[in-house]
Amino acid sequence: MGHVCIIDAREDERLPNPFLKLVMIGKPAVIYPLQAAVNCGIFERVILLTDSEEVKYIAERAFTGKIDVILSDTLPDPQSLRNSFGMPDSVCRLSGRAALITEQTLQRAYAQWQGEGVRLESVRKAYETDFDSNSISFLRTDQELRVAVNVLFIYQPGRPGYSHQDFLLTEEEALVLNGRLDFELALYCIDRRGRGAYLRSSYDSAITRRKNVFTGVGEPRENVCLIGHSQFEYWSVRELAGMSVRNCGIAGINSLLYKQLLVDTGVLSCNSRAFIVMHGVNDLGRPLDAVSSEIVEIIKYIRAHNASAPILFIGCLHTNGRMDRTNAAIDAFNARMLQDLPSYVRFVDTGAMDDPFGNLDLPCTRDGLHLSAEGYRRLG
Repeated sequence: MGHVCIIDAREDERLPNPFLKLVMIGKPAVIYPLQAAVNCGIFERVILLTDSEEVKYIAERAFTGKIDVILSDTLPDPQSLRNSFGMPDSVCRLSGRAALITEQTLQRAYAQWQGEGVRLESVRKAYETDFDSNSISFLRTDQELRVAVNVLFIYQPGRPGYSHQDFLLTEEEALVLNGRLDFELALYCIDRRGRGAYLRSSYDSAITRRKNVFTGVGEPRENVCLIGHSQFEYWSVRELAGMSVRNCGIAGINSLLYKQLLVDTGVLSCNSRAFIVMHGVNDLGRPLDAVSSEIVEIIKYIRAHNASAPILFIGCLHTNGRMDRTNAAIDAFNARMLQDLPSYVRFVDTGAMDDPFGNLDLPCTRDGLHLSAEGYRRLG
């Protein structure tokens, strides 16, 4: 028999809430680890272990014919497994409250598992805490620890002894729903994961809804075209340099998707008198080589369809107090674009919008990233 996954969804009466059944973005929490196990392509059988008729009902309804259920408050021993399902090559025990586990995590675990005689156990990074009253601002030491977390472990049933192998999880993967704060954090993470599909749908919708703007149909000939992301889409400017504004910004989009959806398809018309391009902030974290190449291709597309219009590239604005987009990454991006932009493009430095410490000046922003009315006044 192949590999078996046992989702341990027994209820723990010590916990303040029935986290297995609480709904997270339209699904009970127990559905998420079940979904990962069913979809990862590793397991011949996925078995739900629960002592709750309600959890059993929820799972069987969501995965009809795809899972087995053991209704019990005790873990099956190797002989019980053999009698019910045949002796598996391995068992992966997975917490039913590990709502952030993914099929990719399970695939990575099996790729790393050393196999026979080894028990793989999930761990996370932690650090020793310094309680020295003289260093209250420096609570964490540099001493890294590995702390066991009850997310998953893999073993061969029936073996008398094992050597242990750590399987390092990220902080997100290691989260188990043991309290309200765990639940709130998991809820945020799941919502963020779904944002990509939502954003792609919103890009398609924006292009359909504003098709005449992107194609230039009905737009005044004397216009300046804004090409980029939310900093442009949210800008209500109607005129720049004596010309009307044709605003082709799309909130949330990165340079790759802008290129694929508007440039590669030929939807973006280049009949404007001037072009202002602003990309980069939604590309941070992607390889600079790829991002730079995509932006340069967008610019070359403009030049190929309009040989004389001036093209300005607005340097990526700094942020203020944002963990997701650091100013060090923004500086690296701007330096790369200065190096790679074609000679006919004018790079516009945005450092004048910073405070004395190199952060986007707080009056210029409403959330540390997007511009406020004052920010747009200065940008204009």
